[in-house]
Amino acid sequence: MALTEVHTCLTLNDPAYTSTARRGFAGHSFAPSVLSALSPNSAVRLLKRFTPSATKSWHAKMADLHAEQSRKHRLNWSLVADRAAMRTFGRKFEVYDYRISAIGRDEFVDEDKDALRVHAISDGQHYRLAILHHMAAGHRHQTALAYCRQIARPSQVVH
Repeated sequence: MALTEVHTCLTLNDPAYTSTARRGFAGHSFAPSVLSALSPNSAVRLLKRFTPSATKSWHAKMADLHAEQSRKHRLNWSLVADRAAMRTFGRKFEVYDYRISAIGRDEFVDEDKDALRVHAISDGQHYRLAILHHMAAGHRHQTALAYCRQIARPSQVVH
């Protein structure tokens, strides 16, 4: 895999993210992948192992792209939740409507619940990958969290 110019982020099912290490890697009792590793440092080690030709600048660009994808999925989740609430209750989705993790409400139609699940899961995975790529670019975990929060979660940034 030639990792030079980057215009789009790798997909969530890319082998760099789904390949697994041996069982017992870094103390895991299972064969972890980048997305299933239990600690950020273990995940970064795997990410570097599965993308050996990647440079720090490539990882920095991937962090930006994944953070942007996370932001888009978060926004799309809100749009789908508003549409589902409009269908179900005749009004936009409100914070007090949130009762079930990822899908909001059980009363929503199945197609909306499926779309909400996809956006919630994808948001979380892209956000985690943005943090891990930022760490692989040479930054500490706390720095990566703060940086990615600015891009993917701008409303949660404390000034």
